[in-house]
Amino acid sequence: MSMKVSCYIPCYNGAAHLPALVECLRQQTVAIDDLFVVDDGSTDNSVAVCKSIGVTVIENSQNMGRGFVRALAMTTAKHEFVFAFDLTNHYSNDFVERALQSMQPSDVAAVCGMICSPDSPSLLGRWQDRHIFQYHLREKIDYNAKFATYACVCRKSLVMEVGNYDQTLRAFEDADLGRRLKKANYRVIQDPELQVISIATPTPARVLERYWRWFHFLDRPSLKFLLEQIYYSAKVMAVKDCKAGDYGAIFITLVLPYYCFIKTCLKSIK
Repeated sequence: MSMKVSCYIPCYNGAAHLPALVECLRQQTVAIDDLFVVDDGSTDNSVAVCKSIGVTVIENSQNMGRGFVRALAMTTAKHEFVFAFDLTNHYSNDFVERALQSMQPSDVAAVCGMICSPDSPSLLGRWQDRHIFQYHLREKIDYNAKFATYACVCRKSLVMEVGNYDQTLRAFEDADLGRRLKKANYRVIQDPELQVISIATPTPARVLERYWRWFHFLDRPSLKFLLEQIYYSAKVMAVKDCKAGDYGAIFITLVLPYYCFIKTCLKSIK
């Protein structure tokens, strides 16, 4: 396959993950000749690790947030096809090659993988799989999927055409860009065969924050939305926990609406 691919790694205090991830990228069946890290003001030795393993690094003098990092990466990328992902995920060696096979129609802006927890996950991992990743519920290719950069190959020209990532956003940067791509009649494809393994250890704060970022794209808090989410968590999500025999997960489910409401309140007053 002759398509050239750029790849960037967004990094904030990710020194522990960088060597293994870079090695995984170097083993992709499609050569990545434009690989670089955007370090977002790390306070660990991430920059030094990048240099020691021969990876170009762009350094932000302070933490600028997700939108800024991804917008800078897309501007910097040399090639039309850009492999984007999160630092704490692992991918198969043919991920890029298989994603590129679905990029042939010119209206496809991105091809995303399907994320899941490792085998035998913890209580939090099972809750995350069930309610956030929803991996086991998706068996077919989704040709009208949400844009998600935890693992995707995207088309730079289309991303830039709709205005690139919003540099001011510290959360919801994917949802915002995905909304603009859809408005411009560009498609995002999600292929469950492109499996992505999350290696981040689930914690209550990390899992709840991820749910908020993925499913609560609101400009300001709404009491009506809070009540709807309380009803949904009790009548739908908690029922799924019961059917799975995961009774300890019900507590997480019932706390979720209040957490998301408070997070949205804090976001709106910044």
